[in-house]
Amino acid sequence: MDLTVITPCHNLETFIAPLLSSLKSQDLGSYEVELIFICNDCTDNTEKIIFNADLSQYKVQMVVTNYKTVGPARNAGLDRAHGEYIWFVDGDDWLLEKDAIKTLIETMKAQNADIIKFDYEAPGFKARGHKSMLWQYCLRRDFIGDNRFTDIWYNEDVKFMGPLLCDLKQPIYFLNRKLYYYNFLREGSNMYERIVLKKQRDAAF
Repeated sequence: MDLTVITPCHNLETFIAPLLSSLKSQDLGSYEVELIFICNDCTDNTEKIIFNADLSQYKVQMVVTNYKTVGPARNAGLDRAHGEYIWFVDGDDWLLEKDAIKTLIETMKAQNADIIKFDYEAPGFKARGHKSMLWQYCLRRDFIGDNRFTDIWYNEDVKFMGPLLCDLKQPIYFLNRKLYYYNFLREGSNMYERIVLKKQRDAAF
């Protein structure tokens, strides 16, 4: 298996369609890719929508969990992953290019990389390059090793990426292509809670 895409999902029935559509349209070439959807504490139709999606070119796993935070959900995906490489994709975002997955695999192999980083679209988003943007990296599974996410509410991705970036023996290869759309201000997301609602609360005082 060349790549595992790990996607935690929590009540995304009205947001996950663009991701599923972009996955369906991918040109994988001859590469083998698995998708692991972690349906974490879902009380809507997210699981049903994923189950009915046309993802026949992939090996698909759907895991139902009941964690309170996203970190353990991602760990559940990591523990089941078979891919040589790992890509954490958020369920409310989507892939911009039809060869995004194939490009990541080809680049990882050509560069013999432990981590590569790529460009993305996120209109209005200012914090480019922050290590909390987990979805902006493709990682070699062996390089991740036993490193796992904590169950903290915020910045679990920072604590996950921090040790990996410190252990790098080579510079991160930057792929100058926009492969990903970061839907960072959709209502109900963690980023929405942290940015929009905080501004609203601050303005009230």
